[in-house]
Amino acid sequence: MNYKLLFSIAFILIFISGCGNGESSEGVPKYETCEKINSEYLQDDCYLFVAVGSKNQEFCLRVEGKNSILSIGDMFERILPAQCFSEVARVKEEVKLCETIGLSNFELGEHYKELCFMHIAETKLDINICEKIDGDERRSTCYGEIAKKRLDENFCQNISLSYPAAGDDCYISIAESQLNTSYCEKIHNDYAKKSCYKSVEYAEREARRNGLHEQIIDGFEERPRAQLDTGCGSDTTGYNTNLCFQEAAIKNKDETICKEINGMLFPYIQYECFRKIAEDEKNISICDFIVDNPEYSYEKCYSEVATEEEECEEISRKYKDRCYHRVVKERFNYPLILWSK
Repeated sequence: MNYKLLFSIAFILIFISGCGNGESSEGVPKYETCEKINSEYLQDDCYLFVAVGSKNQEFCLRVEGKNSILSIGDMFERILPAQCFSEVARVKEEVKLCETIGLSNFELGEHYKELCFMHIAETKLDINICEKIDGDERRSTCYGEIAKKRLDENFCQNISLSYPAAGDDCYISIAESQLNTSYCEKIHNDYAKKSCYKSVEYAEREARRNGLHEQIIDGFEERPRAQLDTGCGSDTTGYNTNLCFQEAAIKNKDETICKEINGMLFPYIQYECFRKIAEDEKNISICDFIVDNPEYSYEKCYSEVATEEEECEEISRKYKDRCYHRVVKERFNYPLILWSK
């Protein structure tokens, strides 16, 4: 890798975007944990978390964009420097930084520049930012994404004149949100109109299903552990019974109920029961209740629950990279999009 070239590009990007050397809203972040990760993909992803969490694009220069296969067999897509800069621009809502991505020679720079514009436009509901996108199809998508959020019938009508597909998406979004098929009638494209009716039908079905599910879960009143009767039955060979135990345990934050789950037949249900409570209660020691098997182990649980670097030192190399990766993700708690549109 030509680091000299990258740092030259970095200087241009930082200068144009108005960012001082190392400045961020949260000061200079700690990133040393990323350097302990062996997996090239997870290390790139780790630097991405640091860059986005600290709103400091300089850390994107540490992203190398290499493929990597983890020792446990997972294959990941590459994290690219241009992608990282796009993410930082998104959280800073800085259009000028999007523009600099296209000026660099980063791989897929133009691609991520346009995605950068699109997301900031969607966040700000500003169609003027969509105009900066060169490609007609992606520009139309940009308008459509704004239309979906505005849920404004007049906006749908106006945008349909120049971008029919975006207008259709707009009407579909209103129909879905209001469960009202009358908006589907305003769509001229037959395929989009049928899609609108199906979307409303699906939304209605999901609303009914979610309502029923909430009634079932609400049946588990939160009571002291000694008084708890799950009402799940005694057939521990049945899927629904074991799932019932899991839901009761998570709702009542009671890991002892997880032990009622048949871990031999349903190891994932029992594993997820312990893991979720450990995560919710911020108590990693609950992972120690897990009976190890080839797929689900207490070490895997540690790697998915840990919030401190020291907790990762307790487990084997197989899960250590994931564990360090999670710690940094939790430290810089900011949602990432990792666009691929």
